[in-house]
Amino acid sequence: MNKTVILLIVILFHSVSFAGFGTDWADRGNGGDVIVCQKDGYTMYDIYEAEKRYGLKPQFLTVIPAGEGDTVEEKWEMTVKVTQNLIDRLKDIDRARWEKYSQWLQTFEEESRFVGNAELFDVPDTGIGFIPPGCELKQLVIQRDPKFPHDRRYIIAMDHWWWLEPQDAAAAVMHELLYREVAALRPEVRTSEALRYFNALILSNKISELTPSEYLELIRRVF
Repeated sequence: MNKTVILLIVILFHSVSFAGFGTDWADRGNGGDVIVCQKDGYTMYDIYEAEKRYGLKPQFLTVIPAGEGDTVEEKWEMTVKVTQNLIDRLKDIDRARWEKYSQWLQTFEEESRFVGNAELFDVPDTGIGFIPPGCELKQLVIQRDPKFPHDRRYIIAMDHWWWLEPQDAAAAVMHELLYREVAALRPEVRTSEALRYFNALILSNKISELTPSEYLELIRRVF
């Protein structure tokens, strides 16, 4: 076999492998994670990372804390209210995304399957990260385009979701809305690090302090 043929085979192998990797990542979906600690309960990973990695303090709309007697519907109503407040932080700087995410939020519940008494398979897309000692990182949400008539876009681990405060649940929903756009525009992306940083800026409301040029550069890097 001559060198030209070998070179062509190597190029073809790498091309197929790269294309297959991108498809595989999009196929297995995105993973939204929650930190589970015996002492401190449940914390959405994006909130913890915003504080520990970037030094950004999340600022949330104040709502009545979720109680044990609340129904699933009542908890979801509070989550939607907090999430919409987060989305509204984009209104002045990026009206198109504000409108898009607001629409996606309205259909989020009907596009979700809440699965109880089950642990979701881990989706290894966290990238660089860390958690408190003695805690575990659990799969909270898996998102991917529905493949079958009875499938849903978002698969949510109800056993973890139920214990989230509305603020943590809202951070998780915001993560998934951002990922929904990133996955459509950049299916080759290997981790959710960039969109989590974008989410950290929204959660802390630092997004409102960016200049137009700074925001455009952020959009370029994330999307």
